[in-house]
Amino acid sequence: GVDMAMFNNKVDFVYDTYYKKVDNLLFPEQLNSTNGFDILYSNGAAIANYGHELAINIRPLPSGSPLSWTFSLNGAYNRDVLLKLPAHYGGQYITWDRDNNGQHVIFRVGTSTLSNYLLINQGVYSTDADVPVDPTTGLRYRSASGEYFKAGDPIWFDRNGDYVLDNRDYARTGNSQPLITGGMQNSFSYKNFQFSIYASYTA
Repeated sequence: GVDMAMFNNKVDFVYDTYYKKVDNLLFPEQLNSTNGFDILYSNGAAIANYGHELAINIRPLPSGSPLSWTFSLNGAYNRDVLLKLPAHYGGQYITWDRDNNGQHVIFRVGTSTLSNYLLINQGVYSTDADVPVDPTTGLRYRSASGEYFKAGDPIWFDRNGDYVLDNRDYARTGNSQPLITGGMQNSFSYKNFQFSIYASYTA
């Protein structure tokens, strides 16, 4: 890290960079319900976390001024990477939501530690004729339960091209944790009065 003040403390900044690796991370494994148990915990996972943090403070008014003004800006860039899973997973593990909340998570070695696993929406069918038809069977694109898509239904991307929407059509849709966070602050002080404005951002 680096801490520095300039121009008689009118400007100062703090910069830090870091890297952290965690081995033998406790990892919950969802088991098949037929064996009478839900979860088995193992220490077969590993992650790495690295990033940069920067904070800048600016005091533009003279030190003898009755009005004090400080402008602050800070930000952090953070990445986390899944390095290892228990060997029998083969580098990937999907947790299917069992409570019907609709959120599925995929753990894939070499990517972010938490990634959403979702269907990809490509719009809405305007008419029944817009729904693709399987040239082999002559049947319209349908759900796994057998319901055919029609006008007004969402256009779910058929990843494997079998004209049936099922679990094989889900896709990893990126990191569920923000990469960039930070905020800004303007602070004004005059005698016994202080006025501050805060803002934060996430990307």
